[in-house]
Amino acid sequence: MLPQVSTIFLKKMRIGIDLDNTLIDYTEAFVFGAKEMGLIPEKWNGRKAKIREFIRNRPEGEQSWEALQGKVYGRWIGKAQLYPGSFRFLWRCSLKGWVPIVVSHKTKFGHYDPEQIPLREAAMNFLKLEEIWETNESDLLGEIYFESSRAEKLQTIENLGLDVFIDDLPQVLEDPNFPNSVRS
Repeated sequence: MLPQVSTIFLKKMRIGIDLDNTLIDYTEAFVFGAKEMGLIPEKWNGRKAKIREFIRNRPEGEQSWEALQGKVYGRWIGKAQLYPGSFRFLWRCSLKGWVPIVVSHKTKFGHYDPEQIPLREAAMNFLKLEEIWETNESDLLGEIYFESSRAEKLQTIENLGLDVFIDDLPQVLEDPNFPNSVRS
């Protein structure tokens, strides 16, 4: 007699995935950008959370932090990389016939970015360069949705009828409007 297998693993699962800091690791991009903008010392040796804390504690720190984010997610996205295991995870989903779908809360343009680089376009170009979306061979990602607010992101997660959603932010997964039908 075969052991019981959860039916969720037998169907074509629809897996929602956040993009920034879930699939894409911006650690090096933030270090590079903060140094480039003169926001941290040249010999800085901390990660993103420490950079954020350091910058926010300065005069006009919140504005500086948002300006840095806009440049990192746009102009300097090429300094980012996929998190280790991301490509393999997406590839394994593809082998199982599961559909990974990106649902991201990303503004169209960065705050305080005089160049007005389209952040959503930069992210899609990054995914193409990493060969996980719109490749000539096969796409490891299904659809990509960009929403302007957390509320819109949660509504899209619900509307898509996702089985699972993966996000680095507990605030998203613990939001009272996060769909009850979606595992996190």
